[in-house]
Amino acid sequence: MRVFSKYTPRRIARYVMSFFCGSFLIEGLGVFHFNYGRIVVDRFLTGAKLRICREVNMEIALMQQSRAC
Repeated sequence: MRVFSKYTPRRIARYVMSFFCGSFLIEGLGVFHFNYGRIVVDRFLTGAKLRICREVNMEIALMQQSRAC
């Protein structure tokens, strides 16, 4: 499990894309889990955590799209 001291979507997206499954912690925000290169969105997530999941997953999609070109 990697610990991020601050929330930076691009850095977290790179970490998630480089591993198959696992988890990471953002200090002050909590623990997130990922699988198949995407953050898993649970139904128990609060509004702030859900926003973070969406932002990072969007960043992953943009990075994958730029790789394909």
